[in-house]
Amino acid sequence: MNTQTYILLKKELEENEYGIFCKNSIEKLFNLYTKYEITSFRDFFAKDHKDFYRFVKDNIPLFKNIDKDEQGKITEEDKKFLLTSAHSCVINLNVITSKYFDSYRKEQENFVSLVEKLACNNNTNILEVGSGIIPYSSMLIAQDLGHVNSMDKFAISNESLKSMDINPLKEYFNENTQIDNYDFVVGNKPCTAIQHIVKLCTKAKKPYFIGLCDCETPTKRLDYWDTYLKLIDKKIKFSKNYEYAYNVDTPIEGEIFEK
Repeated sequence: MNTQTYILLKKELEENEYGIFCKNSIEKLFNLYTKYEITSFRDFFAKDHKDFYRFVKDNIPLFKNIDKDEQGKITEEDKKFLLTSAHSCVINLNVITSKYFDSYRKEQENFVSLVEKLACNNNTNILEVGSGIIPYSSMLIAQDLGHVNSMDKFAISNESLKSMDINPLKEYFNENTQIDNYDFVVGNKPCTAIQHIVKLCTKAKKPYFIGLCDCETPTKRLDYWDTYLKLIDKKIKFSKNYEYAYNVDTPIEGEIFEK
């Protein structure tokens, strides 16, 4: 079972009752499993089985010093510790090496590298919008800059995200979102939030940097954003091929920013 499948099924089991006398059948759970399970064991640990062996061996310390009560059950506090630690290790994505995730990883890493160049310093209070149910980009930002506020409907527990120095905001960004406490608003393809980010940041005079997508455009073309967003923010800038939209004054180097 790959990580995403595990997280989604765990969430499903926590939020719904499954069983013979329950509303939801085991058949439904099986259908969900087959829907989400899209990579094989060898895809997940791409090189060979030793990847999995090393992962288990490296993380054996997680399972030491775990106390059990008189009935042999793990205490609630240690359960929480185990869950958070396991999530942190697996979701760290160091173990996700499948080709399926390659393009996603590279895209997120490129986006984060630009965000970090534009962030003024390590004390910049960043809000990342639409960071994904597994917020890989937020993990990278937190790892490098020390902290990030991440907004989306996550499939990961608050405890796990906080343990990675991510402040989870399990909601969707909209026209009523409060951004006064943030220094920099970013988002990589945040879909419906794109126009709201530009509108609110322009009004509040906040810097923003957005990776654009075409899923919310009537033309299904990225250049649509040029005309539409300029009606909201006359100072908005676009990269070549309209891959990014931003209002920061800091020069951004690279071929895609040379129009």
